[in-house]
Amino acid sequence: MDWRAREVRMRQGEIYHALRVPDDCYIVLRVDGRAFHSYTEKYERPFDPRFHEHMLRAAAALTESFVGDLAYTESDECSLVLGPQWDYLGRSVEKLISLTAATAASDFAVSSGDPVAFDSRVCVYSRLETVLDYLAWRQDDCWRCCVNGWAYWTARREGMDNRQATQIVDGPSRLKHDFLHQRGINVADVPSWQKRGSCILRETYEREGFNPKTQETVMATRRRLTRCEELPRGEEFRTFCAQILGSS
Repeated sequence: MDWRAREVRMRQGEIYHALRVPDDCYIVLRVDGRAFHSYTEKYERPFDPRFHEHMLRAAAALTESFVGDLAYTESDECSLVLGPQWDYLGRSVEKLISLTAATAASDFAVSSGDPVAFDSRVCVYSRLETVLDYLAWRQDDCWRCCVNGWAYWTARREGMDNRQATQIVDGPSRLKHDFLHQRGINVADVPSWQKRGSCILRETYEREGFNPKTQETVMATRRRLTRCEELPRGEEFRTFCAQILGSS
């Protein structure tokens, strides 16, 4: 078998390489830390501002590298939203998954100084309303993780073992809140990023410039990344995201 024939045969094994996200659809790429349950043992539980900073930097790197419109991060995950007209990497599923995971891992590693890995998945939605449903779902998960995290690690600090602490976490929401209130902890009062998550936004702003041809001062439109760590919740969060994505 000559070289060219062998190449054709080998490339036939790349059966997923041609898979691409359909045109005119929103893309949401969600990256999650791999084995972070063990990795985060070095951080303060249930939440550590240092870890939060590493995740924000990874989210910003994803938004910058892939020209995203919005990245929402909570816990050890980040969801990057790309608009229907986004056309980078040929919308290749294979490259989107591999490169977003690699980008998140490399920037988190640079920020933290630790070798880490992320996995990635691609979600495809035809309507903005469904993307807003997705983001609201992730914010609901953020609140659930916040309550469970505070309940579990408060129980562990009191000397309970994993089984006993898990029983509290698996119990009714009212009992978890009562358990925390009895210890002077009101989850509603914890920092916003713990209970509602954070966003990296790509916003448009006007900047004064100079046109050397006309020798005139002009206003130029620029875009920059902005952190938002005081997010609204519920319908207000949906409206907030709709305004960002609708204007992108």
